[in-house]
Amino acid sequence: STDARRVPYASDVATAILDMHEATSIRPEKASLELIYPNPFNSETVIPFTMADAGDVDVGVYDLRGTQVKRLAQGLFPVGRHVVKWDGTDADGRQMASGVYVIRLAVRSSDTTRKVVLLR
Repeated sequence: STDARRVPYASDVATAILDMHEATSIRPEKASLELIYPNPFNSETVIPFTMADAGDVDVGVYDLRGTQVKRLAQGLFPVGRHVVKWDGTDADGRQMASGVYVIRLAVRSSDTTRKVVLLR
């Protein structure tokens, strides 16, 4: 009987690690707003984004009418992955009502948005 299982050689493992490293170190082509989590949320949500090039960033929370509720980040960000958080409050620190809000990442002339649901 032939055993179909094969024990990997050290070179196989090293190659897999190199392949995994190359896959995770590929530079993104443009800035991107990643999946927001948790979503829906009630106390705090995490908003990850990736920068392909260093540049000015504006991350804000908007209601469905398009009114900015709160600015979460603004300024120069380097290449790489970044995280901001929103605690469900407006610019004055007041608790926002349950509902759907839009997170907007503005980098240069491009905007990316994602919806987030706040549950109180």
